[in-house]
Amino acid sequence: MRFAKSSQFWSSTLAAILLVCSQLISAADLDEVRPINNYLTENDEKILIEKLICRGWKCPEFTVVKDETQFIQIRRYVSYQTVATSLTGCGNFSDYLLEGYLALFAYRRGDNNENIKMRMTVPVTAEITNATNRNSLGSLFETCIANYTIRFFLSKPISSDHFPQPNQENVTLELVPSAEVYVTTYGGYIEDVVSKWKQMKEDLTKLKLCFDSETYTVAMYDPPWKKNGRRNEIWIPNKPC
Repeated sequence: MRFAKSSQFWSSTLAAILLVCSQLISAADLDEVRPINNYLTENDEKILIEKLICRGWKCPEFTVVKDETQFIQIRRYVSYQTVATSLTGCGNFSDYLLEGYLALFAYRRGDNNENIKMRMTVPVTAEITNATNRNSLGSLFETCIANYTIRFFLSKPISSDHFPQPNQENVTLELVPSAEVYVTTYGGYIEDVVSKWKQMKEDLTKLKLCFDSETYTVAMYDPPWKKNGRRNEIWIPNKPC
């Protein structure tokens, strides 16, 4: 009888420990996992990045250069192939994102010269460059007009060794060059990206880091119907001081 109670106690304790661990892993997956360390092989790193950050999908290859703070990370991306569309306007970011997304989604679903369907990849990215003008005194000021480039990362088609050409005139294949970027992560849906970008610029300035102050990228890792545990990132290009 005593053995049975002891066994029941340890079973309950083990179950509680496993529950806590699963919750910790879930939290790490969202915000605090740093998959690159000295104890992993290069292949291990790629697998962890795909599982924890890229949600198990293919994504552009990168390495973590440094964690500047708890909230800002430096990554180095190798060049990668994308399909892209560009828009310019003065409206709501989400409207341009949706328009670009639908055009690129059509390409991935076979709207190309070979009718090839492409693999699902992440993230969907929106590179944004805010237009500036000079006032009567010659000082720069921001306008509401911005240039948006929406991109899907492309991995090689299953049935081909090359990428098919888009059918739509406003959709192009584009090779994104290698780059080093500052990255911050946040959850929820894409809202008020400009204020998040400005806050990140303030943080980088306080750290006395050099960066591109006019261009940034919003990276989105989850489908619209996913409500919880969403992952979004803002990338700001690093540049020499």
